Order: sequence, then C-alpha cells, then structure tokens
Amino acid sequence: AGFFGVVQAGYPLLLVYAILFNVIPAVRYLNNQKLNEQITKRNSARRKWLTYLQVGGSQVTRKLRAAKSLRQKMKRLVGGADTAYDTRKTIEELTAEKEAGDMKKFDKLLGDQDNNAFQ
Repeated sequence: AGFFGVVQAGYPLLLVYAILFNVIPAVRYLNNQKLNEQITKRNSARRKWLTYLQVGGSQVTRKLRAAKSLRQKMKRLVGGADTAYDTRKTIEELTAEKEAGDMKKFDKLLGDQDNNAFQ
C-alpha cells in the first residue's frame, strides 16, 4: 500500500484544496468587479453634480450657501473645563495632581470634622 495508499486516503482533501485554490480567486474577482462597478457609479454621479454646480447650478449654489449659513458652529475645545483628557501631561503628572487634590479634600474633611468635634 505505502505511498499510493496515503495518496488515495488524502485524495478527498487534495481535491477540496484544488477546488478551493481555483474557486476563491474567482469569487474574489467577481466581488471586486461588483465593488468597482459601484465605485464607478458613485464617481460618475459625483462628476455629474460637480459639472452641474460649475456650469449653471445657481439655484443649487444659492441653496448650499444658505444651508452653510444656517449650520451650527462646531464647538472647539481649546483646553478649558470642558476637556476630559489632555495628552500634554504624562500619566505620572496626572496621577500626582489627582492624588494631591484628593489629599487636599481629605485634609479639608478632617479639618471640618476636627472643628465640629471640639465645638
């Protein structure tokens, strides 16, 4: 039996491998063709709108300008109280600041309790 027995036993696996070796690239090719067709349609529509705006879309251009003037202004965070995290400081510095603030709160709490206890 020897070598031919091993080949006969592995034949179904080799057949599956050979089929998948050819089917997978074919499926990928067809999928890429479909995606490329969608991209081409989208780019064509964009080109048509650009041409329309450039040639004579005065009404559309006017509407776009009106919509732009009505849009909400984006809020820019410069680093005030609204900022949740800032990367300008290292984690060690942030931890030290947090611990210092916690200690101050704790000392204040102890001070308040001491004042109330002696009165």
